[in-house]
Amino acid sequence: MSYSLGNYWLIKVSTSEWNRLLKDNILLSQEPYNWLKQGDYIITYVKGSGKIKGVFQVTSDWRQINEEQPYAVETKPEAIGEVDYELISLELDFVRDKEMCWVYLIDNPGNFKSPIPPNDAATILDALEKGKEKP
Repeated sequence: MSYSLGNYWLIKVSTSEWNRLLKDNILLSQEPYNWLKQGDYIITYVKGSGKIKGVFQVTSDWRQINEEQPYAVETKPEAIGEVDYELISLELDFVRDKEMCWVYLIDNPGNFKSPIPPNDAATILDALEKGKEKP
């Protein structure tokens, strides 16, 4: 069977956004991210934790919910765990400047608003599924 994989996006979420994503499989936003489409994947970095904690596939289009958090997409978890971002960045091709790995988290999406290469997404997924931090 042949199919096209969606893009992988590195995004930052707050602890409360992470908890909502885990509990309800919903990503909320004040505005819909025009770069994030159904079938894409989000690699979630939880602000303040230093960790990538999960990868989710986006399973719906953006929809409006209410005025407080007007937009949402539904997701399904692909891998949940904890991976130290600074350590795994040493293995990621998109992080070209290893000593300044944090600059790749400045925007949303990270990686200077570019998708994460599939080989790097595979490295992150593998680390999350093993449930341990990669050296």
